[in-house]
Amino acid sequence: MRILANLIWLILGGVIIAIMYLIGSIILMITIVGIPFGILTLKMGTLALWPFGRDSRVQADNIQRGPLMIPLPESRIKFRI
Repeated sequence: MRILANLIWLILGGVIIAIMYLIGSIILMITIVGIPFGILTLKMGTLALWPFGRDSRVQADNIQRGPLMIPLPESRIKFRI
């Protein structure tokens, strides 16, 4: 069922969205500051190309701490692809 849903998604607009993500990531990677965001945009583009059967999870193994060693809210999302 996932393969059928992915094929329908791919035909009806997944390719267009993936190309938009690719163009956006290339634009982001022009500057040094934008390279990490460009890499994440490429990962999201592959997720947009074949979305069904994949998931994204919050990365909980790396706890960031503030200046008073108090854990900060988790803000990094790790895409498992």
